[in-house]
Amino acid sequence: MSDTASISTADLPGDAPDPPGAIAREVSPPRWDEAARRHWRLTTALVVALLCAAPWALHSLAGVDFGAPGEGFDADAQGPLVHSLLEAVASSAALMAGILALAQFGVRRDLVTPIVGLSLFWAGIMDGFHILASDRLISGVAPLENLAPFSWALARTVTALLLLVGGLIALRTSEAAASRRFPALMVFNLAFGVGAVVLMIVTTSLETLPRMHYPDALVARPFDVAPALLFLAAGIGVFPLLHARQREAFSFALWLSVLPHLAAQGHMAFGSEQLFDHDFMAAHGLKVLAYLVPFAGAVASYLSIHAEQRAGRRRLQHEVDERRIAERRLADYARELESRNRDLDEFAYVASHDLRTPLQGVRTLAEWIDEDAAEHLPEESRAHLEQLQGRVKRLERLLDDLLAYSRAGRRHETPTGVDVRELVQDIAQMYESTGARIEVIGAMPRLHTHCAPLEQVLRNLIGNAIKHNAGQDVRVWVTCRDGPQAYEFAVRDNGPGIDPRFHDKIFKMFETLHPRDSVEGSGMGLAIIRRILGAYGQSVSVESVEGEGAVFRFSWPKSLEPES
Repeated sequence: MSDTASISTADLPGDAPDPPGAIAREVSPPRWDEAARRHWRLTTALVVALLCAAPWALHSLAGVDFGAPGEGFDADAQGPLVHSLLEAVASSAALMAGILALAQFGVRRDLVTPIVGLSLFWAGIMDGFHILASDRLISGVAPLENLAPFSWALARTVTALLLLVGGLIALRTSEAAASRRFPALMVFNLAFGVGAVVLMIVTTSLETLPRMHYPDALVARPFDVAPALLFLAAGIGVFPLLHARQREAFSFALWLSVLPHLAAQGHMAFGSEQLFDHDFMAAHGLKVLAYLVPFAGAVASYLSIHAEQRAGRRRLQHEVDERRIAERRLADYARELESRNRDLDEFAYVASHDLRTPLQGVRTLAEWIDEDAAEHLPEESRAHLEQLQGRVKRLERLLDDLLAYSRAGRRHETPTGVDVRELVQDIAQMYESTGARIEVIGAMPRLHTHCAPLEQVLRNLIGNAIKHNAGQDVRVWVTCRDGPQAYEFAVRDNGPGIDPRFHDKIFKMFETLHPRDSVEGSGMGLAIIRRILGAYGQSVSVESVEGEGAVFRFSWPKSLEPES
């Protein structure tokens, strides 16, 4: 039913609308503002910084020593056992962080996470080979006193390179090109990682390795300076930009992990003088922290994604529930509107039957008086009698127009094929007795539409043009222009025209520009036209100046589907 198209759900009967803010309170997850997020980031960074400084502070201020020097690689020694345990934890944390980051790409489709995730994954693999080499689970030729620190330095250098190069690639790849370049980038990262592993395996077969310890020098282990510089470059120039692009817990944690990476390299490069001393063990412990930080960030990102998805499901469910409520209210309103239409039909019946009956009686009495006593009535009484008969006819027309207005726009017929040219010609034959000339200019369409309302619109416009033209040569022209969604008709006449001040007034009910005694009419014709066109989503307008005729333009949809 077309009358329901503009109904607001707030006006519908039935359930009361939800109070303002109810939806937000029910489905919106708790959100931190920027100040709260900044406070969380600063607190986390402070905690990580304190943990990084703890080995140095405890050793310098409290004399705490985490080392077990002098024990060598004896299987029963404490140093190798703790070293292997720390390396295993670090490798596992790196592997898990990488796997979580890779899995996160399936949800967010952000290239940062898979590239960095693969870098962490290969870092875990490298550390795993470092454990195998140090514990002689991989057969090697070089002495362990050189192989263990060399494999450490090599693994750290490759890890720093992977993170730095991976971050640069992620920065230089736009989000639009991420999906297209993803396979190639993964192949490159895979080849890089496999090459690093092959290099680690080849290193174990070398008989001679570079000297790793310089106990009396300022830099005790110079090979650990290079990875420190690479981590510093990533922390200053790459990871901040990645975090600015992604703004997630994982990217911030990756940036923050530079602190324990640098602290670990500092202990190794400037403090460790022999295997398993305090700085050696502290460096391995800080490496564990360096991998646990992005692992915690990946977990936090996953929890955030889960919270967003849960909130999204709640919002979707709430929208579904609201749509069901709205549909129920619309159904209630449709039933109420149908009931009102039935009442209107009953009123129309009363207007057409019960009100016509006394009018017909008045008209009959007036005709009897005119027939029986017209010769004996004075001139003034005969004029009054004619006025009475005219008023009765006007009331009957008013009832007809009110009935037509109440039914205007009510679609009860099935769309059929309508030749507009033939329709206008049929209307023209109705006015042949007036002497008016009605012409169709140009092509006219054939429509699949409701014939009666279109015929009523054209008939009212043509009839108005003839009725309000007192000239001797009354002419009306009907034209049509093809529009995008509708045909645009124009009915032009050579009548007296309409003052622009009254262009809006003429479309209102019971409005006429001339006394009703001079021009017969109820003032309902144009109001009926506007109501009919409004039911089809169309409009009517007038272009005219006084003394130069008028042009009424209206649009009509090109086709209508038959109503079910």
